[in-house]
Amino acid sequence: MKNSPLITVITVCFNSEKYISDCINSVNHQTYEKIEHIFIDGGSTDKTLEIIQNHANRNSVVVSEPDRGIYDAMNKGLELCTGEIIGFLNSDDLYSNNNVLSKIAEIFNNSNVDIVHGDLQFINENNEVVRSWKGESYYSGQFARSMSPAHPTFYCKRAVFDKVGRFTLDYKIVGDLEFMFRSLEISKMSSSLISENLVIMRLGGISTESIYTSWSIYKEVKNFHLYHGVSFNSFVYWRGKFLKFLKQKVFNR
Repeated sequence: MKNSPLITVITVCFNSEKYISDCINSVNHQTYEKIEHIFIDGGSTDKTLEIIQNHANRNSVVVSEPDRGIYDAMNKGLELCTGEIIGFLNSDDLYSNNNVLSKIAEIFNNSNVDIVHGDLQFINENNEVVRSWKGESYYSGQFARSMSPAHPTFYCKRAVFDKVGRFTLDYKIVGDLEFMFRSLEISKMSSSLISENLVIMRLGGISTESIYTSWSIYKEVKNFHLYHGVSFNSFVYWRGKFLKFLKQKVFNR
């Protein structure tokens, strides 16, 4: 590539000793060279910080202090990052292969898009793939149909955050969805889809836990549509959610 933008990967963590070494190693092993890895720790009391200090080697920055939740921690990471391209990798997630960031950088380098995203796989405790999230090129109204890019695969130019702002703390579960909604639906930022798996995500996170969580997500998604003055139809939303479930291939169930 003619240009090699610095990519900042932000990892939010708290008592994450079980899996964070997998996260760190997946960043360390990326073939792309210009990486900044920022860790925002909520004040872990286990071996999380020790693991970070012993294993992170891609221009790592570490902050450990109490926060007001995951979106507050993510905002802290944004304040510290110096990269031209910014993305998030959860402490219990990892890249699907060693060339993910190279592919993302290549898209940004060879086009004028503001955002790049791709496919996602979910794994269980036995590291078995149990679900696949197939991304779609963005179209207006996607969020109202319970369709959206997968945030763990969502990489933005710094200019996106400069224009649309940071993550709001008004939502407990969908602050990442609301940010993507502001970027794509409200601010009309351009995007490009990489039609292959970029990230492997472990089931059990805040947005993958239960039927109750699905209902809470629905209410928050409805609220941010109404807040931004965008029409929202509950039937269309739940129909889209059902169709998404059918589309996502399910294994071992």
